[in-house]
Amino acid sequence: MKQIAVIVLCLIFMSVKAGNGPEISMDSVDVVVSLKGAERFVDSEISASIEVTPLFTGTWVYVEYPMQRQGNSLRFEGLIPLELTREMVNVCITIDNVPFYSQTRLVQGKVNELELAYDNENQHFSIVDNSTLRLSPQQLNAVFELFDKYDKLAFLPLTKHLNSAEEGLRFIELVWKEKYLPQIDSLNIDSTEYPAVVNNLKWRFLARHYAAISRKAEDYGIKGLNCPFSEYSFLNSIDYSPLLLNNLNFSGMRPLIYNLLRFPDGGFEKIGDTQVQQWQSEANAKLSTAIDNPTQLLLDLMAGMSYMAQLENLQPLSSVQVKNVEQAFATNDIGKIILKTNDALVADLNRKHDFRDLSKQSFDLKHYIDSAYTGRPVVVDLWNTWCGPCLQSIAMTERLREGLDTGDIQFVYISDTSSDYAEMRRRMLTMNGATLFISEEESLKTGEAYNLTGLPSGLFFDRDHQLIETITGIPSETEYLALIRRLQN
Repeated sequence: MKQIAVIVLCLIFMSVKAGNGPEISMDSVDVVVSLKGAERFVDSEISASIEVTPLFTGTWVYVEYPMQRQGNSLRFEGLIPLELTREMVNVCITIDNVPFYSQTRLVQGKVNELELAYDNENQHFSIVDNSTLRLSPQQLNAVFELFDKYDKLAFLPLTKHLNSAEEGLRFIELVWKEKYLPQIDSLNIDSTEYPAVVNNLKWRFLARHYAAISRKAEDYGIKGLNCPFSEYSFLNSIDYSPLLLNNLNFSGMRPLIYNLLRFPDGGFEKIGDTQVQQWQSEANAKLSTAIDNPTQLLLDLMAGMSYMAQLENLQPLSSVQVKNVEQAFATNDIGKIILKTNDALVADLNRKHDFRDLSKQSFDLKHYIDSAYTGRPVVVDLWNTWCGPCLQSIAMTERLREGLDTGDIQFVYISDTSSDYAEMRRRMLTMNGATLFISEEESLKTGEAYNLTGLPSGLFFDRDHQLIETITGIPSETEYLALIRRLQN
């Protein structure tokens, strides 16, 4: 009986530990969104979408999945792909081109029914029974403000008297303990959410200022460019159990894992064709000098990120790597995520792309479309990789054109040298149209020539290349489709 009791207690303990965070599992969930108190909007242009941050992406990166409106009702349904068994997402309700955002967690293995009530006094939607997320909108906003504080490096002037990277590490630990942790505590976060929020903010803080200290040595005024991995003792304060995955929305794992791979003590070797288990064994030896018993989850995320970094550089997996991935990651779906990303990259690379790098020469948009697309209507989209609304607009307009006969309309995407070049090349692989890369100076001239006030901006030219409309900002679906139909005539 004693033995049975011990086994039962062990199972209970294991279930509690496993319940601390989600698991990495690729699956799609049914989501139903119903709007209450919003009858005044029935005849408006209204849409609903779910915004999901993929596991290996950075902060403020998301994929938008539109939902299908059920007739003229205020009910929307959709099948949403997730990479975690429990995942925080944004619910976006857009009415006449004005977005309203709410946050919740979607859970795999069930239909997720979300009821959003409209508050006439404050003019926003809120989720009625948000049982999967015990963080108020005010607390989430406060947490995101802390994110911004991390990025602004407000404490940098204080580092001018530091003499080594070791001193820099200790200083950053002190900043976390005395400056940021008290601010988190002041938010009075529910006890069920507090461990995940602190863990999430901590690893983001570390990724931004701690793991990358050797790269930021000049910014910090630190003379020593590096220090042994064993000095990164603050890494040991992060919980690397599944709680690590219990992220806030718009907060992928890339910042922590990618910086961990690259910077401390020279970083880690790229995984290449090395077998995953062997690579992880070598990584574990280095990690163990600063982290007590690195978890298999951490090792899997690091190996996975090493593969994903290669794919980000537009280098598909070798046959050896594919085999290695297939044989590894037995306890989660990281391998499936890697292979899916690799398949998508191979398919994109095999597509014929009309890409032109014109960044070293002058550029005249009217002259270019006159010579390249004689007699064809042209839609020009000016965007950049750093422009979140640009990416959102491109995703929406590309979706609207799926299955739509656009005839001989030519779509042209133009970005400039203020964009990250590698990121631009990755983005262009999925765009259905010609992509041009011009200098920032020529981009500014183009904006001035057409009186554009910002990004994203769309220019719509008829067959004679007379400008019939310009749009700055994200167009409404009705407006965009109407312009496409007008160009077809």
